[in-house]
Amino acid sequence: MIMPFRDQNTCNSILSGMMFYFISNTQHFFYEKLMTVPDDVDMPHKEDFNNAQQWYWDIPKKTWDIPYQDYNGAAKNHYAYYLNNDRSKNRVALVQHGFTGCARSMGVFVKIFHDIGYSILTPDLRGQGRSDELSTSLAVYDAEDMLLWVDKIIKEKGDDVEIIIYGISLGAMVTLQAASKNKFPDNVKAIIVDSGPYYALDNIKKIMNDYLTFITPNQDDRDTIITDTFSLIKDKLGISQEMILSKEMINECNIPLLQIHGKDDNTFPYQSAIELFDNYKNNDKQYMYTNKSDHAYSIIIDYETYIKCINQFTRRPAASPLISGVLEKTNLEIIVGNQLDLLDGVQAWDSHDGNITAKIEVSGNVDTNIPGNYSVHYSVTNSQNIVSALDTVYTVLDKK
Repeated sequence: MIMPFRDQNTCNSILSGMMFYFISNTQHFFYEKLMTVPDDVDMPHKEDFNNAQQWYWDIPKKTWDIPYQDYNGAAKNHYAYYLNNDRSKNRVALVQHGFTGCARSMGVFVKIFHDIGYSILTPDLRGQGRSDELSTSLAVYDAEDMLLWVDKIIKEKGDDVEIIIYGISLGAMVTLQAASKNKFPDNVKAIIVDSGPYYALDNIKKIMNDYLTFITPNQDDRDTIITDTFSLIKDKLGISQEMILSKEMINECNIPLLQIHGKDDNTFPYQSAIELFDNYKNNDKQYMYTNKSDHAYSIIIDYETYIKCINQFTRRPAASPLISGVLEKTNLEIIVGNQLDLLDGVQAWDSHDGNITAKIEVSGNVDTNIPGNYSVHYSVTNSQNIVSALDTVYTVLDKK
């Protein structure tokens, strides 16, 4: 091990303590900060993205709070920003940030829901932003907090309020963990998870292991440090490994789902996202899988489609089927002469009928031998004769 200690056990103990501190004590690193795309990063719609971030940073917002007791019984408060929308028709989006974020940094996501016509509540997770809590909870206690925030929304807005919940990265993990309890009231109509895990504990251990490879080449030492770190988490925070989000918990979720995930996600791998979707209990579900997108980068890679997908999911007529894998094909570039399967990656699901992919009808043709733009129409009809339809454009490029 590359550390100045003769005693390996002492060295491992120190590293376990450091790892525990990094995982649990995040507030000092991730207090409120404005997150924008740097000038030297080439990104379509960067100005729109940064303007949305600045807009939410600056716009007057109310502060909501809820009291709670921490693991040691101390009385503390959680805080959230509430932005009212006069066009909301009593609809609220609860928007949950990720590990390196805070409520006030979620402007681009808040703007999406504000433009659709929602009021928005953005809580700070434990250990981040304005939270009184110094330690994160790996989503365990945050999931319980999310249920409290839902109750707070109903108390403030009335029994007829409709709620949709959005979470990204750790926020997605919190959302799934809260949904797995199946304690959401009927007011919660759906969840949207961007870059959520299916094997959360394994993913967390892999992240820890990857960090530790820079310190020790010995896998046995890394395993010991990780085991000791989780022992510290249990002793100091009361969180056992069994309490952390698992695939068995996710498989119990029974609420409509929009899943967004990058195909190049190295934190929560894309293949596990497919497993999550395939095993998700509620058939009222839709996905958006983004090409060339790493963890939580779908909105940066495909800003317009991201907005369209959330817009379509939240505004669809009741009991209508959901078509996945079409919107992200918009302006898909095909080199002339290459083959194209118009149904590749496309699925349709219905809350009553289940998987109705076989009923998808496609109109329009793409001649991959002739460069140009080709419009294609996808539609599907469920057993109640309710039709859903989406359009996309394929671009065939000359080899030159």
